[in-house]
Order: sequence, then structure tokens, then C-alpha cells
Amino acid sequence: MAVKFSMLPFLFIFFVLVVGNDKKSSPFVFIKHLEGAEKGTKSQGLDNLRQYLARFGYLNYCFAPNDQENYFDEELEAALKRYQINVTGKLDGPTVSQMMKPRCEVSDYQTHQV
Repeated sequence: MAVKFSMLPFLFIFFVLVVGNDKKSSPFVFIKHLEGAEKGTKSQGLDNLRQYLARFGYLNYCFAPNDQENYFDEELEAALKRYQINVTGKLDGPTVSQMMKPRCEVSDYQTHQV
């Protein structure tokens, strides 16, 4: 006697375990809590934003811990404006969403060190 079974439970488990669990965290999730930052803001994590913008060619920056790392200054604003499509100079929702998307490690364009 042949055993009959439904594929439905197996498909459900596959969907839940494989497809539904595809919630890979962005390595740039730190940016989310900085949403709303603009020139003049002092906030923990702005040094990470500087590193992000430098990594992808928008800012000449070498990490050297100091009090200004977490201050949103003119240099950081200019780099953010170079990154933005709809230029506001503020770390707004659309910019944060774009920054959190997965991407390769290749710079968007080359900065020239002097």
C-alpha cells in the first residue's frame, strides 16, 4: 500500500525557514538612529557616518579619535550632499534608506588625496 502525503506542510516549512527568514541585517544599520541629523548636530555614531561616506568616495577622512568625530560639521554636510540624489544636506529618511541597502565595497567615485 502506497503512502500518500501532502506537500503543503513541507512547502510551508520551506517558506518559513528559507524564504521568510531572509532578513539579513544591513551592515549599515547604525545609520538608522542618525536619521534627522544635520549640520550642527552632535550625536554618537556620526564618526561611523564619516567612515561610510569615506569608504564610498564622498569624503576624505582618516579615522583619528577626537571630540569632533561625532559633530555634524560643514565637511560632513558637503559629503552628504555629494551622496544625495535629492540634495538636502540633512540625513533624511530617503537618504538613510538608500545608505542601508546592501552594496559592494567599490567606491562610487575616486577622491584625490593631496
